[in-house]
Amino acid sequence: MSNLSKMLFATLLIGALLSSIVPAYAAVGDYPQSDEMYSIICATESVTMTKAKEGSVDTALDIRMPANAEDLRDNYGFALTALLGFGFHYIGINTRSVTPSSSGAYANYKNRVPGMPLFPLNISEFRFALHLIVGGETKDRIISEVFRWTSMRIDMYPTPAAGFWRNPAVYAPHDEAEALRILNVAGFYNDTAHTGLANGIWANTNPAKGPTGEIRAGAGFVGTEFEKKIRVLLAPEAATSTSLVSQKFMLEWNRFFGKNSAGGNYFVEDWIAWGTMLDIFRKNRDFDMFGAGWVTGRDPDSLYNFFHPSNDLPGGYNSPGLNNPALNVLLEAIKLWRFANGTMITDINVMQKIVYEAQEVAFYLASYIVNRAAITPNLFAPLVKGYIESLGYTANNGWTYDFIYKEGTGTIRQSNPGTVANLGPADASSVYEWNILNRVFDGLMAVNPWNKEDVMWAAKSYKIEAWSPPGETYGQKVTFNLRTGITWHDGTPFTADDVLFSWKFIANVSLPRYIDVWSVYKKAEKVDDYTVIAYMNGTGIWYVYDFAGTAMMFPEVIYTPWLGNLAGVKTWQPGNVKYDTWTGQTGHGDLTCLIGTGTWVFVKFDAVGQYAYFKANRPFTLGGSPTWTYTGRYWNKLIRQDINLDFKVDIKDIAMAAKAFGSYEGHPKWEAAADINADKKVDIKDIASIAKKFGYIGWP
Repeated sequence: MSNLSKMLFATLLIGALLSSIVPAYAAVGDYPQSDEMYSIICATESVTMTKAKEGSVDTALDIRMPANAEDLRDNYGFALTALLGFGFHYIGINTRSVTPSSSGAYANYKNRVPGMPLFPLNISEFRFALHLIVGGETKDRIISEVFRWTSMRIDMYPTPAAGFWRNPAVYAPHDEAEALRILNVAGFYNDTAHTGLANGIWANTNPAKGPTGEIRAGAGFVGTEFEKKIRVLLAPEAATSTSLVSQKFMLEWNRFFGKNSAGGNYFVEDWIAWGTMLDIFRKNRDFDMFGAGWVTGRDPDSLYNFFHPSNDLPGGYNSPGLNNPALNVLLEAIKLWRFANGTMITDINVMQKIVYEAQEVAFYLASYIVNRAAITPNLFAPLVKGYIESLGYTANNGWTYDFIYKEGTGTIRQSNPGTVANLGPADASSVYEWNILNRVFDGLMAVNPWNKEDVMWAAKSYKIEAWSPPGETYGQKVTFNLRTGITWHDGTPFTADDVLFSWKFIANVSLPRYIDVWSVYKKAEKVDDYTVIAYMNGTGIWYVYDFAGTAMMFPEVIYTPWLGNLAGVKTWQPGNVKYDTWTGQTGHGDLTCLIGTGTWVFVKFDAVGQYAYFKANRPFTLGGSPTWTYTGRYWNKLIRQDINLDFKVDIKDIAMAAKAFGSYEGHPKWEAAADINADKKVDIKDIASIAKKFGYIGWP
């Protein structure tokens, strides 16, 4: 018998022996662990703090000010986790020559209209000089002043949580001499000898770059005259965090550039509520600059989304409008897993080099001045258990929502740290809105929270094959084999027909949020009730993830009336519409049209009380308003002892725990998934807990 076999055998014996005397990890009901959940809107961090201290929320998520995290931990008994996330913060710069055709279409920003010049922001040397002025130790100082230990400086994303895909060599020093040299080479001067103006007044002397004379910064007008200033959009909701960093950057830029000929600063701030600001920089795209943050996932194809011109559209992620041919080639190789000549990329190390180069090129083009990665403090009130710490996704992730519970009650009250305006999955954009929506939906695949590897979820398997669509050279078809027994929240079975409709609907209305699906979707076909094939005019694993993630979002009975109506479905709020009223059916009580197949059933959003209310996807009865009797049940019964997330507790789980036995957080053998009781070590209690559940099946 091998040493590993002996260890596993001994472990099983020990586990079997101790299971009768060592209590297993506490299980509360089915999966999810809690019976009901409130997502309580906390528009600002001060609101989160007030509610946490008064006990009206059980979690304080995404706390950004270190003093607040320390206050809840030290004075109110909250447990503190602080994990590096995928979220990055930045200042976006409009790289277009003029404001786009969508200018002014979604929000009135300083009466801007299409075609207003944006010079000199469209000059990459000008943008990169701005980064050098606030780079290196200056950026370190500013980040430290605002966030202390809760953020770290970065100069390009993805954040260090991405590990393999992050280029660690991309670095912007604080170098004002180099910034001045770059500006001068491009034709920007501030001395009389070159400009003919008073010393300190900046002018362009190079007609190949743009209008000569004093720089006419940004697109704003005073009457018929250009403003000599660049306007930076800031959100009051982030006045003490992200917006404060932007303000401090502006101080450095104004110090460097001095005053314009009117005696004012070149960089000024516009404070606009976050919801309206989103409309301006993501939909209008007629801003000069803006400060914001975003969360990406584990995969580097987000570089394509943020920097490729195909995503320069209302609601797209390339809101600065960057379009650089050399960068586009790299981004397309990342997205499609093939070179421009058609050669497929099969070596992940080759792909890493391409991803590294794309980060470097995008860094010098500086459509985003990336400034920090959040080390997100998430806090949990006394008696709250079961939260899942996950590097990159932090503790505010889907697994935490499903495993979390509070001892002595079946209710969990989650803080949702931001404003919510749109709960329609067709066009919701903010992370705060998706904190609610993601509770409702499943995907065909999921991501293991501990090792970031793929986990088959509502699909049992998938297969990728080459396919050449008519008139095209490259494509792929992907066959998904679905699990049986899954039902929508209205009680109807989930089958291949539902997958076909979701993809058809996304393609039919060309939803901007789902461009990665409809831009390559050619057709889909049903093999049988639980097998479906997607045909894509594109290649690469990222498209598999995109199609898997959108296959269970748009039930046909609800979304058929919206076919061909992009404008209508983008504003429609399914959570405000009763299911039976919309569909003409009966017997569903006050179930709304915001349904999925996920672990949580949406009950309502209370606009006055500012909270979303959910019930766990298992039988319940609601009285009063709303009211209905729900008889559904979630399709799997995941338990914490299933540490590899394959719906059964078996020798593989024992082996993983045995390999990590004796380790603790930070130890080379540490395996967070094996720490069943969350005491920061893998010991005999964890082994015993797994052994006691040995043979458990969560899904046939």
